[in-house]
Amino acid sequence: MIDHGIVIPTRGDRESYLNAIIATVDLPASHIIITTNSAKYRDTWTRTDATLIVDLAPINIHRWWNAGINALQSKGATYATVLNDDVSITPDSVQRMRDALERTGATLAHPGRPGELVGCAWTLNVTHGVRCDERYQWWYGDNQLWLDAQTRGHGIIDVPEAGIVHLEPNRKTTLSPALQALALVDRRRWQQRHPLRWALARGGLMKTRTRP
Repeated sequence: MIDHGIVIPTRGDRESYLNAIIATVDLPASHIIITTNSAKYRDTWTRTDATLIVDLAPINIHRWWNAGINALQSKGATYATVLNDDVSITPDSVQRMRDALERTGATLAHPGRPGELVGCAWTLNVTHGVRCDERYQWWYGDNQLWLDAQTRGHGIIDVPEAGIVHLEPNRKTTLSPALQALALVDRRRWQQRHPLRWALARGGLMKTRTRP
């Protein structure tokens, strides 16, 4: 049984990056979950090296993450790695994060250094009962996930040696007024729920991370 898989949300507009990710990880198609909200991408889907989940409901990247995570758990996976579709990985990037969770018993692993929050790539132990908060639609759901992993799970492990690079941070949001509007709503939600953390981040005392 394969105990690990990956989840990649995409609209199909970064196929070269996606191809490189899938070619680099050594996993069967059943454990590579691609989630999309693009009917066009669904209708032109021809891949045989991954499994597609289509969600045409209003944009919510955290719902897409959860859909992929839950699909992997239903296949027997203990660990799910979520990747942006614009990251660069090495052959052992994903395995390093998975192994760190097994070794430490932590709930979440990410490729950042202490104090960083790296939302473009992370691995979750799906058996700990922690999931993304779908009240956030585009931003800050991973901030909430980090907090939940610390307070409701078994903590976070930093794995900078995973060597994952975010190639186009913030580009989609910067180019889309609709995504910027969602991000603003999410930012206000996070600020209202966690005013102290918001103040620390604004004061430079708590680091944030790159966005989709």
